[in-house]
Amino acid sequence: MSKHLGRVSLLIVIVLLGFGLRLYQLDALAFRGDEAFSVQRWAVTPLSQSLAEIASIEPHPPLTYVIFRGWGSLFSPTNEFALRLLPVFANILGIAAMFALAKLLSKSQTIAIISALLWAIHPFQIWHAQDFRNYGIWAGLSVIVLWLAMRIINTQSQDWRTWLTYWLIALASCLIFYNELITIGVLGLYVLVFYRKHPKFVLRWSLANGAIITLTIVTFVIFQGDLLTGGGYAGTTGGFQIEQWWQRFIPVLQFGDTLSLSLQQQFNPTTNWWIGILICTLLLLTYVAYERPHDSIFIIMLALLPLLVLGIISVPLRIFRPRYIMLAIPAYILLISYATVLLWRTTATLKILSGLVFGIWLIVSGISLNNYYHDTDYAKTSDWRVLIDFLENYVENDDIVIQTSVDAAFGLYFEQSDVLADEFALPTNFDQSIDEIITTMESTAQGYQTLWILGQTFPDWQNAGVVENWAFDNLQLIQEADFAGLPVRQFMDWQVTPDELDDVPITIFDDAIALRGIEIQQVDFTDTLLVIVYWEALETTTVPLTVFAQLIGDINPATGTPLWTQDDHPPQQGRINTDSWEMGQVYRDVYRLSLTDVVAGDYSLLLGFYDPNTGERLIQEDGTGAFELENIIIE
Repeated sequence: MSKHLGRVSLLIVIVLLGFGLRLYQLDALAFRGDEAFSVQRWAVTPLSQSLAEIASIEPHPPLTYVIFRGWGSLFSPTNEFALRLLPVFANILGIAAMFALAKLLSKSQTIAIISALLWAIHPFQIWHAQDFRNYGIWAGLSVIVLWLAMRIINTQSQDWRTWLTYWLIALASCLIFYNELITIGVLGLYVLVFYRKHPKFVLRWSLANGAIITLTIVTFVIFQGDLLTGGGYAGTTGGFQIEQWWQRFIPVLQFGDTLSLSLQQQFNPTTNWWIGILICTLLLLTYVAYERPHDSIFIIMLALLPLLVLGIISVPLRIFRPRYIMLAIPAYILLISYATVLLWRTTATLKILSGLVFGIWLIVSGISLNNYYHDTDYAKTSDWRVLIDFLENYVENDDIVIQTSVDAAFGLYFEQSDVLADEFALPTNFDQSIDEIITTMESTAQGYQTLWILGQTFPDWQNAGVVENWAFDNLQLIQEADFAGLPVRQFMDWQVTPDELDDVPITIFDDAIALRGIEIQQVDFTDTLLVIVYWEALETTTVPLTVFAQLIGDINPATGTPLWTQDDHPPQQGRINTDSWEMGQVYRDVYRLSLTDVVAGDYSLLLGFYDPNTGERLIQEDGTGAFELENIIIE
C-alpha cells in the first residue's frame, strides 16, 4: 500500500509540475495573430455566424467553435490568462493519460512515471497549451484516445461502456481537429497487422471507427465543403519538403521549436545539430525494437506514419508543420521512457548510459523551455500591448494607421484601445498588385496629414516593402520605434499646414530664418526627446548651414560640460539647404535627442544655426547665438 501511495503521490507531483509550467508566464505575452483570430472569430463571434461564415474558409471542425465560443463568453476578449486556461486544462489531461498508456503497454510503473514526466515538461506541449488555439486541446484528447484504444485492443474488450467512451472521445477529438483521423488510421492499421486472425474483433473495430470517420467526413462536407472546390484557405506554410522530416519534424516533436539557436550557438554555428537527435532517435528505436519487438511496432507506427501521411497531404496543401501531427508525440515519449528503463535494468555500464540518455533529454528539454520562457528571439509575438499604449499616447484622431503585417492580434488590441484614429491593412494579401498598393498610398496621403505605418509585411510576399518604400520616398519621417522587432513609423506630408504654425515668429536668426513653431515630445517608449521645429526661409544664406539642438543642464560628469545630448544636422537631413531654399517657404524639421544617458532633472533646449566650416553661429535679435527654451523636465 505504501509503495502504491508513493507512486500516486509522485504522479500527483508530476501533474502539479506540468500544471505549474503551463501557468508560468501564461499571460506574459499578448495574443499572437492566430490566437487573436481565435478570440475574434471563435470566442467572440456568435456560434451561428462562425459556423456559417468562418468555418467555410478554414479547416477547423465545428466542435472547436462550440468549445471556444462557450469559453470565450465567460471572459474579456483581452484577458489572455483566463482564455488560455482552456487549452491548459485540456492539455494537462495528457499527463495522466500518458501515464496510463505507458503502463498499459509496458506493464511498468517506472516507464509510466517517466512518460508522464516527459509529457509534463514537453516544450512543444507547453507551447501549445499556452496558446489560445485548438492544438493543445487536441493533443490532450489524442493521447486519451490512444490509451482507450489500446485498452480495448490489447484485451479485445467487449464491454460496451469502454467502447462507447472510446468512441465518444475519439469522435470529439476528430471534431476538434481533423488530423485526429490520422490517429484512427494508425490504430486501424495496427489492428489489421496484429489481429487479422480475429475477424470478429477486426469487424467490430472497423465498424466503430468507420462510423467516426464517416461522421467526421460528413461534418466536413456540411461545414467546409466549399474548401474542396476552392474556398479561401491557402495553407499556412510551404509545401512538402522531404528533408524536413528529419531536420525539423523529429527534433521538434521531441524538444519543441525553441531550440535551434541555442544548440547552434553552444556548439558550432555551422553544425547540423539535428543529426545528433536523428541518430540518437534511430539508435533508441533499434534498441527498443530488439528488446520489446511487439511494443515497438506500435511506437514505430505512431512515430513515423503521421510524418508520411502529412507529407502526402502537404503535396497539394501548404500545411507541412509539426503541430499538425502532435498526435505522434506520445511515440517519442514512449521511446525515451522504454529505452531509459530497459537500459537501466541491464549491466552497470548500460546503467550509466541510461542515466546519460535521460539526463541529456532533460537538459535539452530544459534549454528549449528556457528559450521559450525567457529568450526574446523565440517570442511568439510582438508586444502588441506596449504598441497600443504607444499609439494611445501619440496618435491623433485625424491621423491614419496602416498595418503592413495583416495581423489579427493588432486588430484585436486596436479595437479594445482608446486610439481614436482609423486603421486599415496594406497590403491586404500576398498577391495584391504593387500598382494598387501605390494608388492606395497616394490617395491616403492626400486625405491625411499624418500616417502611422506599423508592422512588417511577410518577406515572402511579392509586395513586401512597397508601403514602407513609398512612404520613405514621398513623405517626411517624424519618428520611429521598435517593439520586439515590430517597427512603427510616423510620416507626415512635406507640405506644412497653417495650423501647425504660431501666429508670429518665435525668434529670428540674422534676419534670414524665422522660427515659426516648435513641438516637443518626451517619448518614453523610445527614450527620446522628439523636437519638431518649423523654419521660415526669409533669406538665403551664403553657405549651407547646420542646425544644432542641444540639451543643457547641470555639469555632465561624463563630459565635464553642461551638454547632455544633442542632434546636429542640416535642415531636413540635407534634403534642403539654407543657401538655396525657397524664400517665404516654411519647412518642418525633426530632431531626435537620445535620453539614454540623461539623468532626471531640469534642462534647457538650445536651437540655432552654425557654419559647419567655421563654427560661427547665426545671431538672434537679442544678440545671442542660440534660442533657449527653458524648463525641459526629464523624469
